Amino acid sequence: MLRGSLRLLVGLSVIAVVALLPACATQVPPDDPVYQRIGELQHQVDQLQRLVKGQQFMGVVSDQQQLQRELSALRGQIQTLQHEFQQSRQRQQAINRNFDQRLAQLGGGSPAVFQGGSTGAAAGGTAASGGQDNSAQGGAAPTRKVSDSTAYRAAFDKLRAGNNGAAVVAFQAFIQNYPNSSLVPNAWYWMAETHYVNGEYKKAIDNFREVLSDYPNSAKAPDAYLKIGYAQYALGEYDQARDTFKAVIRKYPGTTPADLAQRRLQKMGAQG
Repeated sequence: MLRGSLRLLVGLSVIAVVALLPACATQVPPDDPVYQRIGELQHQVDQLQRLVKGQQFMGVVSDQQQLQRELSALRGQIQTLQHEFQQSRQRQQAINRNFDQRLAQLGGGSPAVFQGGSTGAAAGGTAASGGQDNSAQGGAAPTRKVSDSTAYRAAFDKLRAGNNGAAVVAFQAFIQNYPNSSLVPNAWYWMAETHYVNGEYKKAIDNFREVLSDYPNSAKAPDAYLKIGYAQYALGEYDQARDTFKAVIRKYPGTTPADLAQRRLQKMGAQG
């Protein structure tokens, strides 16, 4: 009997609690443990949300900073290339001006070969027999003579026109026909440059070394030394290229080739 009464009392209590739940939902005392626990959980959720948002923001900031660094690096590379291009263009303009001045000074130059003729007749301009003119004996009239500057200019014009194969042949002929010309070091250099442009790096190195070995005091020597390093780099001979660039810096301090060699060493160091 007592047990039945207790069961009835518990059941009525449950009904009463259930009936009061809607009111409790809106009027929960602040000191209620459940209410406090819910508040703590809500606070933790808010903190987690702020943490997640903060991490996402920091990730965006980090990505943006990385992009800024990469952009700055690219800008630096572009500026370096622009500087090198500007220097190269200025050097080319100076070469052209110097060449034009030399042409004006040399004028008639020293005749060495007949245009279209053989080098054997180059020394005199007369037939080998008796020193008499061929035309005087009924032979063919001699072809017009050309100066070394004219022949050099003809070869150089082929290079400037992009006719690299013909330029190489013309520079080779110039070196053979005008061995004593002051323009021979330039001919070796530009023939080497033509091989370099064609990707014939070993031939380019051989020709650049001709400038260094036979004409070490030529104005083209520093550039030739630098280009040897470039060609070695293009061939993947990185240790040799480093040694060459260091030699250029040591041998020609304060010059444009030395500056370009230093820049290439820095680039190689950045590449590892």
